[in-house]
Amino acid sequence: ELGDADREMADEALALHKHAIDSMTGLGEQGITENMGLVPSITLNETRLIENLTSLNSYAKSLGVKVAVENLKHAPSNDPDTLLNWVKQSDTFVTLDVGHAVSSPLVQSGKLTVEEIIEKFEDIAVGRCFCRQRRSLLGDNCSTEAPTLNCFTFGKSARHTAAQGFAKKISKKEALEIMKAAEKAG
Repeated sequence: ELGDADREMADEALALHKHAIDSMTGLGEQGITENMGLVPSITLNETRLIENLTSLNSYAKSLGVKVAVENLKHAPSNDPDTLLNWVKQSDTFVTLDVGHAVSSPLVQSGKLTVEEIIEKFEDIAVGRCFCRQRRSLLGDNCSTEAPTLNCFTFGKSARHTAAQGFAKKISKKEALEIMKAAEKAG
């Protein structure tokens, strides 16, 4: 965990993430997605998280790799303001997983709406759900019937993924329609 409150563990995580970037360099991959707070038992230090994410991003940029941070259902990144803060301070990209967004505790409790998430961004792009594509290829189909074209990127991530052909730019209205369809499908 890049933001582990234990400095030694956070430094080890940063070294491992840099090694992952080294391993992918030259293989055609242009980006890597980071997930913060995957393990609830690990206490996060937000300052350390941003420092290490910034360091990782700088390292990745020097190798031509882009770093994105993804929202998670049960982690601090399920709050879009927290996620945007991390992204802005570390100069990384953002990936918004629709399934995680609509099932996050903030949305489920009514403290945040899907519309409020969408309204935070001007540039929006949508691509195929990588998680479900991967599971399908491995013979473990996802139980949801939600559309697979529902993995959003925002801001500079949206501009980049659309320019690279991984996603297509869409309007806020289209994004809301996709979110509603995904929410309805479960």
